[in-house]
This record gives sequence, C-alpha cells and structure tokens, in this order.
Amino acid sequence: VMLFSFHYGHDSQIFPCALVHWFKLVSNEPNPGNGMWVVKPSFLDLELNTQELSIIHIDTIVRATHLLPIFSEGCVPQKATFHEFLDTYCRFYVNKFADHHSFEIAS
Repeated sequence: VMLFSFHYGHDSQIFPCALVHWFKLVSNEPNPGNGMWVVKPSFLDLELNTQELSIIHIDTIVRATHLLPIFSEGCVPQKATFHEFLDTYCRFYVNKFADHHSFEIAS
C-alpha cells in the first residue's frame, strides 16, 4: 500500500488515499498445515502482466495485512530485499499470527 493525498476542487479539499495492490484467495479453505489463508496477486490481464490496483480513501482501510512469502525448495537470493518480495514470489500466507486483531479477522 502506498499512502498519498491530493487536492481537489476550488476549495482545495484534501483526500488522503492509498494505492492498493489486490490479492485473490488461492483456495476456499485455509492451509491445513498452518491454518493461514494463501493468496496470490490479482491480475486484470495475465498476458499483459497488469495487476489489479485501486486508489481508495484511507478511511475505508480496516486493517493492514502481514503477508509471508511462500518459499520454494531453493534458497532465498542473498541480495533479496523486502522491496522485491511482492514481485519475486507468487503466493503468500496471510499471517493471522501477527497480532490479536489479525488473528480475529483472518480466523
């Protein structure tokens, strides 16, 4: 999520907004091994690699989500940074164990 604001209209009203990258559930059930939901990025057009994005007012955000990449059998690249994880991995666990509120929402 990227947070920003913009001014609109003659009275320069400020609208605080967020750019949201949307994700889809992989299954209708949480992962049986750990109880966490598995998600993948949502695409408008897979062939054009067009991710589904929205600009929303920050008042509509209920809670931030902690995503854990689902690692493959290989090693994580040594120079990998958290900035690249959403582009590097294609599936993520929704970490319901991040805190009490996350557990209540994602359970």
